[in-house]
Amino acid sequence: MEQDYEAVLRSLEREIRCGDADAERIDEHIAALFGQIRSSMSLDLLRLLDDRAGSDGMFSLIHAAEAAPLDSYLDALLQALADLRESAPEWAQIVLVRAVNHSQAWESLARKLATAPATARAAVAWGCDEVDREGARFPERTAAIRLAAGCA
Repeated sequence: MEQDYEAVLRSLEREIRCGDADAERIDEHIAALFGQIRSSMSLDLLRLLDDRAGSDGMFSLIHAAEAAPLDSYLDALLQALADLRESAPEWAQIVLVRAVNHSQAWESLARKLATAPATARAAVAWGCDEVDREGARFPERTAAIRLAAGCA
């Protein structure tokens, strides 16, 4: 019998938080979620990122979240980033770098920041500061994002 979306999501969260975050089992859970796609799926997956978990499983979460249409994914990223900044700062930086490094995503992200909540704008500015502090790979993009967030 097929589990419902919420049950699969809870099971995936347990695997990440309480298990060994086995990448293969995480992938199985993600496949089950894809069978019941919801508009909140990207946000749900991003919120599961955990700095204590292995990178293979976490990248599976990111890749699945990024499979959504770009605008939907960026909306989810903006919703999740403030919480990720506190709960999983390493993964918060990684997902932000991936968006900033993507030519269409960073431009869309800059546009979305104009109407984003202050918490999202602050989290994005923090992420750009962290990326630049570690060695700016694309300072023109992080500067534009920071400016769009109103934090330049």
